Amino acid sequence: IKSKLIVADVKDILDYKFIVPGVHQRENLSCAVEVAKQFHIPESNIKKAVKNFKGLEGRLQFLRIYNGVKIYNDNNATTPEATSAALKALGGNSKNIILIMGGSDKNLDFNNLIKDIKKYTKSVVLIPGSGTDRILGSLKKTGVMLYEKKDLKEIVAQHKEISKSGDILLFSPAFASFGMFNNEYERNDLFMKIIKGLK
Repeated sequence: IKSKLIVADVKDILDYKFIVPGVHQRENLSCAVEVAKQFHIPESNIKKAVKNFKGLEGRLQFLRIYNGVKIYNDNNATTPEATSAALKALGGNSKNIILIMGGSDKNLDFNNLIKDIKKYTKSVVLIPGSGTDRILGSLKKTGVMLYEKKDLKEIVAQHKEISKSGDILLFSPAFASFGMFNNEYERNDLFMKIIKGLK
């Protein structure tokens, strides 16, 4: 088969204005840019499209600022690796992330996630589920403040009590949605509705 190997490199897109956070997002972008070039789309058009791209729903999506707290929806992060990527994308040296996570177990290794939680978060609010039950013991050893709530509405209400201006509220479950929700889209829609309703 006649073919060509193209290796995408983030160094080739350093001058692209791209607001979606995360190294992993820029890696995805570099691949998309290479595909666009294969269709002979002018680079000026590619850069314009990238500049106007705000990100995708449920994938490290910036929702709003509420009382000085930036709120991100990363509902589609259903693995420990995905939540780790989100923490690294938003985390700095100030440990100002309040992480909402938990759900149904997929029997994946969460050791690296535990390290990232300890490094980047000030507190974790947990969604009930078999995955939450499995990770709870390891979370308690991190020294991070933990809160267990029975539903998303209670979880968001808890954030209002423990957050302060300059913090980040990150909804990045790391586990599947089954048990409490029919699927991840139902979970996503409920979180979006609760956040939009904050007054």
